[in-house]
Amino acid sequence: MDYDRIIGLLDKYWKCETTLPEEEELRYFYKHCRQMPEELAEYRELFIFQEGERQIGLGNDFDRKILASIYNKRPAGWRKGLRVAAVLLLLIGVSQVLIDIGNPQKDTCQTPEQALAEVRQALNFVSSKMNRGQQLLEENMDEMKWINRYIK
Repeated sequence: MDYDRIIGLLDKYWKCETTLPEEEELRYFYKHCRQMPEELAEYRELFIFQEGERQIGLGNDFDRKILASIYNKRPAGWRKGLRVAAVLLLLIGVSQVLIDIGNPQKDTCQTPEQALAEVRQALNFVSSKMNRGQQLLEENMDEMKWINRYIK
C-alpha cells in the first residue's frame, strides 16, 4: 500500500482541494485496509462514518415534503397582523423620538470634576467586566485545546 499517496491525499483533503475520485479513494482505503500506520488510523472512523452516511440517502418522500413546504401558503390574517404590529412599532418609535426632542436632557453634574469622576467610575466598571471576561476566556481556553488538532 502506498501510504505516501494516502498522506498526500489527506493533506489535500484537509485543504479542501481533493476531487471526488480522490475522496472515494480515501474512503476505499479506510474501508478495506486493516493494517496502517497510527497517524493514518486516527482518521479511519471519519471516513467510515462518511461512507455510512452516503448510503442512508434522502428517502423517497423527500421531494414531496420539500415541495409541500414551498407551496404551503400562510393564512392572509397572519400577514395582516404582522403588518399592523410593524406599523404600531414604527409609530411608537417615532413618538418616542419626538418626545425626546421636546425634552432635552439636563446635566446631572454640577462641575467638570464631578463629570470626570462619573466617567472614571463608568470606565472602571466596564474595565472590570472586560477583565473578568478575559479571565474566563483564559480559563476556558485549556478546555478547547483538543479542537486545535482537528482544525489543523
